[in-house]
Amino acid sequence: MQRLGRWLWHDDGDRPRVAAWLALAAAIRGVLIWITFAQIRAASPGTIVPPLVEKRPDWGYFFTPVEHLIRDGMFWYREGIPFAGRMPGYPGPYYLLRQLLDPDAALNALIAAQMLLAVVATYALARAAQVALASRRAFVIAFALAACNLFGITADFRTEAESFTFSAFAIHLLFLARYLRGARRRDLVWSGLWLAWAIFLRPSTGLALAVEAPVVLVVAARRAGWRSALAAGLAFCAPFAAADAVWIVRNYAALGRFIPLQTGVTESYGVIYSPQWLAVRHWIVAWGGDRGYFREGSVSEWMRRADLADDAIELPREALGDAGYTAADVRALRRDYQRFRTENLDPAEREALGEAVLERAAALREAYVRAHPFRHYVVVPLQLARPMIVHSGSPYVHVAPGSWLRWPLRIAGGVWYYGLLLGFAVGSVRLWRRHGARPLVVVAWTYSVLLVPAVIVTAGTEQARYVQTAHALWIVIAPAALAAGRPDADAGQDGA
Repeated sequence: MQRLGRWLWHDDGDRPRVAAWLALAAAIRGVLIWITFAQIRAASPGTIVPPLVEKRPDWGYFFTPVEHLIRDGMFWYREGIPFAGRMPGYPGPYYLLRQLLDPDAALNALIAAQMLLAVVATYALARAAQVALASRRAFVIAFALAACNLFGITADFRTEAESFTFSAFAIHLLFLARYLRGARRRDLVWSGLWLAWAIFLRPSTGLALAVEAPVVLVVAARRAGWRSALAAGLAFCAPFAAADAVWIVRNYAALGRFIPLQTGVTESYGVIYSPQWLAVRHWIVAWGGDRGYFREGSVSEWMRRADLADDAIELPREALGDAGYTAADVRALRRDYQRFRTENLDPAEREALGEAVLERAAALREAYVRAHPFRHYVVVPLQLARPMIVHSGSPYVHVAPGSWLRWPLRIAGGVWYYGLLLGFAVGSVRLWRRHGARPLVVVAWTYSVLLVPAVIVTAGTEQARYVQTAHALWIVIAPAALAAGRPDADAGQDGA
């Protein structure tokens, strides 16, 4: 054990050996990736781009505009229309790789970069916990939690922005924790840089900037007055402000109006998210249905797929209730929507049918809300939030049919998630008693509580992967449940 200790820690006992811990993180995460990737490859072989990539549906939204930019000189998704439906945080690295590699090789290089940065993020979260809690034990606990993160492990090999988002957010937390402990302004600049990239990857992460900037201002003002606080706030916010200014200028030049983040789904993707489909989806969400048309057996899938029969599914009881409409009314809406979406109509007929779909879907929604206001305004929002907060294991670890790993992975994922949640709750209470640690607790709870409704409202989804950044904050605070640290200790913050 002493030899292992010397391999992992410097002679002073408090500073971790960076290379050793990175190697350990790579080994642990490598094993988990090997296990989960093998399961997904067996379950869905058609989604694999060998040797490293699981190609997800979001690939087209992120990278098709990049291919058009390379081929045509314009960043577009819909023919001839400049695209601002996704911020360039994820397409940007892919574009750089495409200057050197073909599409498949560029995808594999991008995924390799995701995996490597996730290793760095594992160390960053452990170090952030050590800095915040002034405890070597906190480093070890946070490292174990981050390295064994079964919830997010599949993101590392998927063509989705979540892996980079989580990693960038984790690294920003390390620099933020260093600032809160040591008040070095350059740490704020680095924290702001990494957070800016996280926002460009997933705009809902911008909530962190809104939560953290006031905390930074208050902490800086208490230490050195408001003039210093303004300088600190500028240092923290300037990276995103500068990057977003460039994006705003590009969007104004391309589309002729002010777009600080991204355009709505109808403008961005056209018929895929037409006003008619959004109206149908609003009715489905009104009673608590799944808005994902890619979910097999859902009402959304039945509404979208023309190859399914009118009686292919039995409408759920909660979709009808006593709202004053019948299953026949719903099927009539589906027939109109399918005609609007799939048939070759003349422009006047298409416009009239589109208006009819909008009116019929709105009428169904209004009837349901009028008949069931409590369910719509209270029960349904809680149902939407539930999969983001309560889940046994990871909803993203898909196990091959008949695999013996189904229950071990589910149990391990559940133990990890609920253990982290419990540790975060207990650790927050213990840290609150330490005045110097309260800013971090305020950030963690405010961000975690507001993130779920922010994602549902801004992204129009209840997918749990959109709230993974909250887990990074939990990982930093959870070790306090077992390792509260020394309130006035310097956790070796002058090193990496």
